[in-house]
Amino acid sequence: MGWSDDVVRLVYVYSLVIPFLIAATPTGLLRLFDDFKILSLQQIVMPLIRFVGAVGLWIAGAGVNAFILLWILSALMSGASLWFFGLRALHKRDLTPSVFGKTEVKASPDWLPFMVKTNLSSSIEMSHTELPVLIVGAVLGPVAAGFLRIATNLSNLIAHPANMLNWAIFPELSKVETTSGRGAMLRVVARSVVTAVGVAAPIVILFAIFRRDLAVIVGGEAFLPAAPIIALMAAAQLFRLVGIGLDSAVLARGRPGWALGAQAAAALTHLLLLYGLMSVIGVVAAPIAFMAGWLALIVVLVVASLT
Repeated sequence: MGWSDDVVRLVYVYSLVIPFLIAATPTGLLRLFDDFKILSLQQIVMPLIRFVGAVGLWIAGAGVNAFILLWILSALMSGASLWFFGLRALHKRDLTPSVFGKTEVKASPDWLPFMVKTNLSSSIEMSHTELPVLIVGAVLGPVAAGFLRIATNLSNLIAHPANMLNWAIFPELSKVETTSGRGAMLRVVARSVVTAVGVAAPIVILFAIFRRDLAVIVGGEAFLPAAPIIALMAAAQLFRLVGIGLDSAVLARGRPGWALGAQAAAALTHLLLLYGLMSVIGVVAAPIAFMAGWLALIVVLVVASLT
């Protein structure tokens, strides 16, 4: 990537926040107890701290070290607040667990395979969404990686609301599956996906129209070559939205193995295509590979939903 020693040291420092980003347990507790209002409010902690802090640091003319410390602080505050709300939800229901000793209720033997498969699925999903930037940087250099990172961060805004909706809809899909059957559950999923894509499509068009302006506003004139990547990454988010809805449907059916297989197929398709096309078309290969990977995900999840 061509990073200097100073930048590498900052990477090591920032890696200290990783434990605070592991928040599946408190998130699951709040979802289980239908505390979606608290969960949605908690999700603004990190971006709010970063936005307010970044504006203050920009006005003060602070350097990159100050911004790194701000990012670390925001991650710490976000993770701590989520665990606080999760533990408070348990305490309100007199369910606070003991750290040591035996539990009063024996755990179901089905939870461990489900947990392992869903966590592996999440890890693979993260790898094929985060690794491309590193691969592009290693092959094409830090400038190309910077173009892709800006395009990825901007386009992620399109799918973020759907991700939050996914947290809320998964328990409801499980209930519909149990009470009304698979057909009713799939109809709910279909309506949710159509709604999400319908809302996102005009935003994708705006991204395509104002791609040059977005590139300059976010990165300056030097990032103007990132404009076509921004437009393509925005279009790729439409595939991602479909995948998010179908993934919830498959998990609601109690088929985490299929979800894991779908993520593996998506990652393999994505990374192989990215590596194969980079030498031919450059960094533009990245959004095309994203689309292909998410399309592979959709195909596997559709099979899992209908069989």
